[in-house]
Amino acid sequence: MKYTTSIERDLPREKVVQLISDPPQMPKWLRGLVLHEPVNGVHGQLGTTSRVIFGDSQSFGKYFK
Repeated sequence: MKYTTSIERDLPREKVVQLISDPPQMPKWLRGLVLHEPVNGVHGQLGTTSRVIFGDSQSFGKYFK
């Protein structure tokens, strides 16, 4: 998958990295994110593999009961 986007914010770079690296904040900037969870490794560390599911809020019940 290849995805490119651009957003301009009036925040220090360190604050932006902190916000986009915080799992609870992910649905705010990844439209349609239903689930993001590490499969192995630790979130944010090099080499970590994650399961990511996109859809709408109604889709969540289809994947998880």
